[in-house]
Amino acid sequence: MLLSGINLIAVLIFATGAVGFLVRRNVILMVLFAELMLQAVSLNLASAGFLHGDYGGQVLAILVITVAACEAALALVFALALYQRKSTLDISQWSQLGEEVIGEKDKGIPYAAGAASGETPQITRAL
Repeated sequence: MLLSGINLIAVLIFATGAVGFLVRRNVILMVLFAELMLQAVSLNLASAGFLHGDYGGQVLAILVITVAACEAALALVFALALYQRKSTLDISQWSQLGEEVIGEKDKGIPYAAGAASGETPQITRAL
């Protein structure tokens, strides 16, 4: 009975994270809700390890927590880059963080393809 209660709590935590991730437009809140979903998965893995009487679930939970920490660090870097360029954390601004080719725009040759084919490489700059 206790294990089904833990799994129910994990499902509720995961559902809260999924709804929050889909509803919010702020990058930092989206990362926090993704972390919440990963913690719910860790809770399920640990409870499954307890159910089966081995440490496999706990080991996988530690692996998920490690991956979540790396994901949070990368998300922080991306959020800082977005805020530095656009002064907002709205996720809709990500589509405007591309590069623009300076010079011959009609050819549309990427930098690496132009260098490999012997043509003059194009110079790109961030928008």
